Amino acid sequence: MFGGSIIVSLVALSSACPCKDAKLCRSNGYMPPNEYARDREIFGFAAGVDYDKWDWTQISTVAWPSDPQLICEAHKLGASVVSGNPAINLTALTGYPTAIKEWVAGAVKLVKEGGYDGMTFDYESPLRWNDPAVDTYVNIINATRAALRTAVPKSQVSTCVAWSPDDIDGRGYNARGLSEASDLLYIMDYDTRSQIFDRCIASANSPSARAARSISRWIDLGIHPSKLILGIPWYGYDYKCLKTEMESESSKFCPLPFVPFRGVNCSDAAGGESPFANILEVMRSNKTVHPGRRWDASTMTPYFNYKDTNGDVHQVWYDDAESMAVKYRIARESGIRGTGPFTFDDLQYSTAQQREDAASMWKALKNF
Repeated sequence: MFGGSIIVSLVALSSACPCKDAKLCRSNGYMPPNEYARDREIFGFAAGVDYDKWDWTQISTVAWPSDPQLICEAHKLGASVVSGNPAINLTALTGYPTAIKEWVAGAVKLVKEGGYDGMTFDYESPLRWNDPAVDTYVNIINATRAALRTAVPKSQVSTCVAWSPDDIDGRGYNARGLSEASDLLYIMDYDTRSQIFDRCIASANSPSARAARSISRWIDLGIHPSKLILGIPWYGYDYKCLKTEMESESSKFCPLPFVPFRGVNCSDAAGGESPFANILEVMRSNKTVHPGRRWDASTMTPYFNYKDTNGDVHQVWYDDAESMAVKYRIARESGIRGTGPFTFDDLQYSTAQQREDAASMWKALKNF
């Protein structure tokens, strides 16, 4: 997943239950709520920082945690926890059914021994639409889902997909096949400027109109809305502008250097990812060239300019409670299953201001 900076650690719990209440462990009979009966999913990613401060009344599924105690907390509060998939080498697996069978067995073992409630797949390397590996990926998810149904009843299998099924970043995947093989599709509606085909300038990570377009394109394929989760970013991008090409230091237009990505000269790799909480710390500092937050009506997204200690001008594009609420309402009105962030960890709670900021983001989720 190109969005975010989470480090995935696929932990497996020891045979001894780590929970104070042993009934919260899968091995001792814990069963999560029936995912298929939920009409509202808040599905997000996290390593598990400050999870005791999250609004668990809204969360249904957490993916990729690295702390076994989070599994105990989630189960106590009625939420599910899913692992990431083990590394997939499609070149080595394509055409080798025995190798696929062994891979699936390892994936099932990870879920069962780790106490997880399922698995989410995330493979993002470019593939041509006619590459045999395209079908291999679908077959692996299908086989894993079938095996988990037996080994871990009521388990959930989800797959991360690009913000559009239209060959984004060279990913000519079998979109319909991925849907049929999965219980849920997590639409990664962020890093949408990974390939900039127009002017090489800083802009929104997740424009609201693109979120609407993302949902409609997946539904256009005949995929039922109940399978779709709109993934949104709780992080933004800090871009260093080409100052000599700016109209002024407070200009809305921040030209970027060329940083190629998958055949295109310009990409969001010209910037650096930053968590929501860190972005607000910068915005509130005395570094800002144009004081405070500004709003771009075309993308329904906030941004601001600031100058660093070297005198370079930066422009930061991010999402806050206001821009998130817009996307949550789009998701709700489209009738899809859910939404959720990459990542829950991007909020902080150390200061009164951070807690207030975090509360605004959790409150915004209620727009879905």
